[in-house]
Amino acid sequence: MNNIQLKIKSFFKKFVNFFNVDSRKHWAFLLYVFFTLATVLILFSLYLLYQIKNDKIFQVKIEQEAKKDILQDDLLKKTTNESNRKNNNILDLENKPFPYKDPSI
Repeated sequence: MNNIQLKIKSFFKKFVNFFNVDSRKHWAFLLYVFFTLATVLILFSLYLLYQIKNDKIFQVKIEQEAKKDILQDDLLKKTTNESNRKNNNILDLENKPFPYKDPSI
C-alpha cells in the first residue's frame, strides 16, 4: 500500500514539475511529439500510396440486388390504352366533320 502511494506521489511530482520553466525539457518533449507525428503521417501516406497502387482504394462496390418490378404491367397497359383512346378521339375530331348541325342555317 505504501509503495503504491509513493508511486502516485512521484507521478504527480513529475507532472507538476513539468510545468516549471525548463526549456530543455519542453524542447525535448516537443521534439518527441513532432517526430512521432511526422512518423505516423509518413506511414499513413505510404499506406495510402500502396492502396492506390493496387487499386484497392476509392473503389465503388456494386452490389446487384434482385430487380424489383417497379412498374405494374396491368396499370401500364391501362394507362397506355387510355392515352391511345384520347389520341384517337383527337384525330377523329380533326378529320371528321362536326356531328352537330349549325343552328344558324
